[in-house]
Amino acid sequence: MTTSLYDIPPESWALLGVAIAGVIFMITYGMRPLRSAARHEDQHKPETDGQPASMPKATVVIYCQSDEETLMNTLQSVCEQNYPDFDVVVVCDSGAEYASYISEIVEQRWDNVYVTYLQPGSHNLSRLKLANTIGIKAAKGEVVLTTRANITIPSASWLSGMMTPFCGPQGKYIDLVFGLTHPDFNEFHGLGKCYRRFDSLLSDSLWAGYAAMGHPYRGDGFNLALRRTAFFDNKGYANCMYLLNGEDDVYINQICTSANARIATSPHTILTVNWGESARRIWSLHKASRNFTRRWLPSAPFLRAGAVSLMQWLVTAAAVAGALLGLPSLWPIVAACIIVAMLWTADMLSYRKAAKLFDVTAAWWAAPLLWLWRPIANAIFKLSHLGTYKKNFTWQR
Repeated sequence: MTTSLYDIPPESWALLGVAIAGVIFMITYGMRPLRSAARHEDQHKPETDGQPASMPKATVVIYCQSDEETLMNTLQSVCEQNYPDFDVVVVCDSGAEYASYISEIVEQRWDNVYVTYLQPGSHNLSRLKLANTIGIKAAKGEVVLTTRANITIPSASWLSGMMTPFCGPQGKYIDLVFGLTHPDFNEFHGLGKCYRRFDSLLSDSLWAGYAAMGHPYRGDGFNLALRRTAFFDNKGYANCMYLLNGEDDVYINQICTSANARIATSPHTILTVNWGESARRIWSLHKASRNFTRRWLPSAPFLRAGAVSLMQWLVTAAAVAGALLGLPSLWPIVAACIIVAMLWTADMLSYRKAAKLFDVTAAWWAAPLLWLWRPIANAIFKLSHLGTYKKNFTWQR
């Protein structure tokens, strides 16, 4: 058995060096968005300069495809918000009769809620974009916050947290505030539930991390605040009206900058979206939609995410190959084990920090294996959905 370090083949050292370089790349560059998202801090109490104009009026626009009980629970949570000046617009995607019925119930309970509806039959348009446009036009507030009826609001400080960047003397320069959401992961079932949770958290942490680093490129339409004038100054969704989706990525990317956009990451501002038995199907639809609209977004975030996936395999393969080429010496095996341990530790810590932002840390120990599986799963997913991408155009509806 060779014991001298000098007897180890140079190829073995070279491969181990490549593996170490890959780990350094992952820690210093690849994982940075996840760390930035986890470390970002914001305040949920609006900072003002004492002037009434420093706290602009807000309007919460709720797109409703849900049953009456779900809507009423959400309205109750919204109307209990501690922000001092806001109203609510509910846009029902169920016709005039249902909207009239809901309006009668709402008028008996709240005086700051207005109910309207979408005309049936507008299938050649994006229903969500149309609902948002109707709601923003009906809004009385200077700032509009778009969301849906099937959400869970964590506290009475949600609206205050989302409105904080708009308040105070510097608030007039802010046009967009991105809030975070996540599905109710308890609704995921089956063998793939851990991977779906992992994939969702990585995808959300990527754009949230870029926004925290000052490079926003998309948001989440279920928790998005924008200045009403900015919406109309940019002609609303005119530049992406031909897409079924894109209201919170293609459109947002066209109007957001590092100067006019902020992200809210306080626990008070993170919403849970409830899909019930449809959770797996909705996750698949959203993932397919994001894969389609990414062609209109900056490539840098996706290249970074791809590089991270590549490094998972490259570091592992280089470390194993270096160890095998170094046989019969045990030193390369020890070095390879240390390198892989460093990689897996970085994986677990980075994922755990990002997941903690969403108050979900289950199965963090499986992060290295899930990261290795992710590029394979993404390839399978893309191949299985090739025929569905044309449905993302409104004229295909």
